[in-house]
Amino acid sequence: MTFVWLASYPKSGNTWVRVFLTNYRTETGQGWAWNGQLRGTSLHLERHGFDEEMGLTSADIPVDALDGFRRNYHAIFARKFGETAFGKVHEAYASVKDGQPMFLGGEGIKAVYLIRDPRDVAPSYAHHEGCSIAQIIDRMADETARMKYIETSFDEYLGSWSAHVSGWSEQTELPKLVLRYEDLVADPEKHFLRLIEFSGLPVNHNKLRLAIEASDFETLKSAESEQGFADKPAAAASFFRKGSVESWKEDLSASQAQKIAADHGDLMQRFGYL
Repeated sequence: MTFVWLASYPKSGNTWVRVFLTNYRTETGQGWAWNGQLRGTSLHLERHGFDEEMGLTSADIPVDALDGFRRNYHAIFARKFGETAFGKVHEAYASVKDGQPMFLGGEGIKAVYLIRDPRDVAPSYAHHEGCSIAQIIDRMADETARMKYIETSFDEYLGSWSAHVSGWSEQTELPKLVLRYEDLVADPEKHFLRLIEFSGLPVNHNKLRLAIEASDFETLKSAESEQGFADKPAAAASFFRKGSVESWKEDLSASQAQKIAADHGDLMQRFGYL
């Protein structure tokens, strides 16, 4: 059994990677039933599953104590699958309340962390949320930021972009693979192969090429235009926007780009963005 947490700050390529994995794991690799369920479940966020598994009512647990129960549930959840499986995560690696890992290690449990230039994240995230780029730039620097969901699901605490990146990329609890979005775009065959090998999936080079073709961003945009996409938030005009590298040069003002670099320069330099 292998379970892989697919972790990323929002708008860093998580859905694209899940589309690729879904295509790769179809019989032909040439594409799944559009709008069918993608590989990479987020069911660990559902309160009903937590309550049932833990024998508790999550709504009755004090907020300050909830993260401790949730980290134990994450470990249980990751062991529920009989084959190689994936879980989509935007949550920070460590709890903002007690600083302890939210995702515990164990046999067969791994993490893939996807990172993207924060200057490209900002306009994409603003489009997704239906708000201004300036608001997102502030959110990316907010150590208390979180993604709020409906009452039947747990919120995911993000923290700042820098804290998110350092938390996941530097953790040693889980075997990890860090993938830059830009590298996946530049050489998808090389870096998606790294993902497959790290995840313990059987390697099939023909299916790899077919799955990459089926996951092409323009193909996804065209399919969404024709058929819609279930994961698109109501505030956004579309889910798949540009998917390009360095589009921030057109989307951001000079002062906005400078603000992001001032907020996150150390991590940006570490990962080759400055």
